[in-house]
Amino acid sequence: AASLEELKHAIQVPGGIRTAIYTNNTIESLNIVIRKATEKRKVFLTNAFTKKVIYLAILHASENGRCLKEIGIRP
Repeated sequence: AASLEELKHAIQVPGGIRTAIYTNNTIESLNIVIRKATEKRKVFLTNAFTKKVIYLAILHASENGRCLKEIGIRP
């Protein structure tokens, strides 16, 4: 039990750094969602179509529990 307490103390991260880590993880999650949506399609006919594909991918990810609200994206 003592070693568990030592471990908890050793990995404590200040609040600002923790927020930066969580934000970075959210951004990386968003990048993965966008990358998966765009890799499936090699050619986009218009910019509007590209934006729609990305929007729908983010919307679908949000509905599936991958919350992106932390960085201000609310589809």
